Amino acid sequence: MSILNVQTMAIITGASRGIGRAIAISLAKRVSANSCLYLTADDEEGLKETANIIKRNVSKTIRLTCIPADLDDEKNLEKLGELVFDKGEPTSNFSHAIFINNAASKGPIEKYTRQLGDIELIKKHYPLNLTTPVFLTSKFLQKFEKDNIRKTIINCTTPASKDPQHTLHLYCMGKAGCDMFFRVVALEEPNLRVLLYDTGIVDTVMFRGLENSAEASLRAKMKYLTEQSFFIKPEQSAEALLKTLEDDNFESGATVCCYDVMGINYDLSPVTQKTFSPH
Repeated sequence: MSILNVQTMAIITGASRGIGRAIAISLAKRVSANSCLYLTADDEEGLKETANIIKRNVSKTIRLTCIPADLDDEKNLEKLGELVFDKGEPTSNFSHAIFINNAASKGPIEKYTRQLGDIELIKKHYPLNLTTPVFLTSKFLQKFEKDNIRKTIINCTTPASKDPQHTLHLYCMGKAGCDMFFRVVALEEPNLRVLLYDTGIVDTVMFRGLENSAEASLRAKMKYLTEQSFFIKPEQSAEALLKTLEDDNFESGATVCCYDVMGINYDLSPVTQKTFSPH
């Protein structure tokens, strides 16, 4: 039996579209009946659509709780933690607890670093991209601290956590910070399974939004990537993630790239060079 086919409690951030929605749907198909999925994002209609897709495609009974919340607001974040972890279902109901940190924002990509001399602009970026994963991880660990059940945390990461890109200053910083945070979590929590999952280059609204960058070379890189065979759909990346969890061969705290799971050859070197040269 699959290690995912058990009664599960999972919280997925950024579940209203793209990779987060695809992960929620794929996970719902694999967990056992009477599992509980908490879906959160700032788009209420998008969350409802995710829930409706699950209901149409999954016949077993799964308790779906949609929590629309703008996590740029600390009060909303505290309320989310209270609803899921303080007032949520008893831990004794579950054999597996999962937290998937997927939500993120690009930041002010219409500006270069020298134009970031606005403290409020900088502060606006970090509640979602750093405060949220730290806070929810802590609440997750506290809730299941005394339970002898399987616990898994997935941090959705990208090559931008290692490779700098013009105008992705705050985004790259946030991704790098999250990766290191979750590696520390893996070190401190030996009974926890922690996966840094590189989602690949995925066709999402967020990726398409790179066309708004002030940097022409980044816009050119985006166009180049959309023409490559390794430019994938959210559903493909989500399926590779679930396969990784089912195979359970990763070292806790390690990074696994979706392309390696899918057996896809990829070459990102043209977009990681200081000077973009696709040919």
